[in-house]
Amino acid sequence: MRHILHVSISLMTALCAFFTAAPVSAQNAAAGGASGGALGNVSISFSFKRQNVIASNQVAVWIEDESGAIVKTLYISRFTGKGGFSIRPDSLSAWVAKAKPSSPAELDAFTGATPKNGSVTYVWDCTDGEGKPVPAGAYRYCVEGSLYWKSNALFTGSVTIGKNADSSRAAPVYSSDDPAHRAMLQQVQAVFTPRG
Repeated sequence: MRHILHVSISLMTALCAFFTAAPVSAQNAAAGGASGGALGNVSISFSFKRQNVIASNQVAVWIEDESGAIVKTLYISRFTGKGGFSIRPDSLSAWVAKAKPSSPAELDAFTGATPKNGSVTYVWDCTDGEGKPVPAGAYRYCVEGSLYWKSNALFTGSVTIGKNADSSRAAPVYSSDDPAHRAMLQQVQAVFTPRG
């Protein structure tokens, strides 16, 4: 009986650690974020419309510091996260170039299913990839979408975290001029809510 109790407590502890450390995923993100970082939370939201073509619907959401180094990845689509980055190099190529993943195991904590159509929100708790609070200052938020084979969109914006609230709308860069490839991701924005 003690062994069963010990296993149950260990399992519960592991699950609690996983869910409090994991980034808030797609639909219905909690307004308060995953763990309430030292400075507050940044909610990154966008409109997502699933594309009915192959080699599409891949999304990555991450935070960079002012030098362009990744601070934390919040989400990547399952295909890319489960090894698609090596099978199809065009999938989320900007994120892959920055993150330099070597195995799917290292991506498991922020890999998830493709979002459903509609408004999608991910919350950054103002911590780095190791869970340590980051200093106040300006950070870049990035949302990349693989739209159709080599056709990608990269939205970037800046948000300042600290004592005051801040918000911004991201600007897109498209790798293709085809307007049909621009419907998947739209209205990318971020809102910083200070803790307090």
